[in-house]
Amino acid sequence: MKDLKALPTAPSSAAPDAAKAALEAFRSLSLPEKALTIAQTQAMLFSNAVVRGLSGILRGAAQTPPKPRR
Repeated sequence: MKDLKALPTAPSSAAPDAAKAALEAFRSLSLPEKALTIAQTQAMLFSNAVVRGLSGILRGAAQTPPKPRR
């Protein structure tokens, strides 16, 4: 497994201070803490995608006029 500190990073002028601080904080975590952080982030992104998808479906259903009954 590669050491994350050995990976190249963007020049300091390209990254905002908050992103640099977050990256440094992540680098200082232990491996189990990193795994938990990644899992939590993936769960949050998945949840956001589900909410966006459902809201799009519901918005589409609300805009579609009901079909006439025969």
